[in-house]
Amino acid sequence: MKNRKFKSEFYILCLLVVIILVSCSDKGDDMTNPSNNYDIYICGEGPDGLSYWKNDVPVVLANQFGIESSDIFLSEGIVYCVSNDFNKAYTVQYWKDKNSIFLDSNNFCRSSAIYVENSNIYVVGSFYNRGKREAGYWKNSIKIPLQPVINNNSPASLASDVIVHNGDVYITGGISDKGAVYWKNGEAITLENNDPYNSIAYKIFLDESDIYICGYIGNKAVYWKNGSLNYLSGGVNNTVAYSIFVKDSIIHLVGIEKDKSSMSKAVYWKNGQFQYLSGSISTAEDIVIVDQDVYITGDVVKANNDSKAVYWKNGVEHTLADVGYATSILLLKSRYTLYSSNYYLSLLV
Repeated sequence: MKNRKFKSEFYILCLLVVIILVSCSDKGDDMTNPSNNYDIYICGEGPDGLSYWKNDVPVVLANQFGIESSDIFLSEGIVYCVSNDFNKAYTVQYWKDKNSIFLDSNNFCRSSAIYVENSNIYVVGSFYNRGKREAGYWKNSIKIPLQPVINNNSPASLASDVIVHNGDVYITGGISDKGAVYWKNGEAITLENNDPYNSIAYKIFLDESDIYICGYIGNKAVYWKNGSLNYLSGGVNNTVAYSIFVKDSIIHLVGIEKDKSSMSKAVYWKNGQFQYLSGSISTAEDIVIVDQDVYITGDVVKANNDSKAVYWKNGVEHTLADVGYATSILLLKSRYTLYSSNYYLSLLV
């Protein structure tokens, strides 16, 4: 859908001229996706198993089902995906291009996000210790607990997202007796909330010096700006915010509204204004904005109860695979700028 065929010699000649001019200007623009001038990477699962899509074209990582892909990242031209293999006792692994790197299979461990900085690979998630879930992360395959379970009185915890900025490691999640938290360099910081036993922090987004985190408290979607709590209105049932993106001081969030039967609908907030993305059972997982285009990943349940992997561009649904789901998204613009659901990353820095 994104890759065009050049149908005339005149067009080819024009394209060559453009490439020469760009090269001379030392901008190095990536022409692999000329319609948008950026490449779109989305991970998830398609009809052939664990996959990611580049500009809507699937790349199969594991030709089997039961492997959940939770996040994708791009560094120095290498595509990283993190996954959970439920066929092998919840085995956690990440993929470096098409190569699988085993991390753990310790009693229902889970991974949820991956980040690469200066060749250091961070994968966050949780593992079981003494019968309780314990938040932590793997750095270059070495496991590091964030909230160690020492005895039966220790609280349970989980980790959701990770970003590394200026050498600082930020990880979001929750602790059973504190609620939504984030860890900065291993130190837990409790977020403002009024329900410490029923709140979770999901995605984190850095906008210059401001820290935005989304999640839920009780039955309401929320976000925090620099630790200060903001409730999101809209909908008639329970809501959860899974991902957040800030551009030009406008706050965008996506998530779900879940009814009493636990059926969900994908939803989107723009500066607090609520809207449904689909009238069907659906989920919105992640959001990225580049230029004026809003991309949201998720899945939609069809009439036969199978889900299909989709993304919405400016509210219009596009099908990636007729069977599957789509989770994380990132966009690479002109080789130099990576737009992820964490922040704009200049690859020149």
